Amino acid sequence: MAAKVASGLMSSTAVGSFTYDSSTSPAMAVGSTVFDVASLTKVTATTSAVGILYQEGFLTLDSLVSTLIEDPDFNGPNGTKAAVTVEHCLTHTAGFPPAPTPWSWNSSFGCPVPDPPSNPPAEEFDCLPIIYQSLLDQPLQSTPGSEYAYSDLSFISLQMVVGAVTLKHSLV
Repeated sequence: MAAKVASGLMSSTAVGSFTYDSSTSPAMAVGSTVFDVASLTKVTATTSAVGILYQEGFLTLDSLVSTLIEDPDFNGPNGTKAAVTVEHCLTHTAGFPPAPTPWSWNSSFGCPVPDPPSNPPAEEFDCLPIIYQSLLDQPLQSTPGSEYAYSDLSFISLQMVVGAVTLKHSLV
């Protein structure tokens, strides 16, 4: 943790280890310990953007995702995702599994793997069409609204909603 004041850096230190068992876990290190904060984007960016679109009247919690993104392919071949709403995605009750199958970092997913591979894997934004197609192809594991399952796919859906709504209404 670093503390800054007007005159500059006062202190910089790292404490703790990567797991609760400090006897077998590497210690934190200033400058080299990296944390995956990707899920914070869900709270700080996606949820905020959806909230603003809601506040401005561009969507409601009951809005159907397929209608907002204007893509009937979102519903899937048997229409199972036709009932997925913004609220379902926000509350992780849309019926999606936690992550796509296969995982987006798996080479079989189809996104380019950096050379050399990195840990954690580098994210490539040019992979967005493959990610979107995976979302379209992903079957639900439960009926929308029936079960809670923390899912990246719910927020990938909301990412598509935010993009489609902002472009449709020239908000960018």
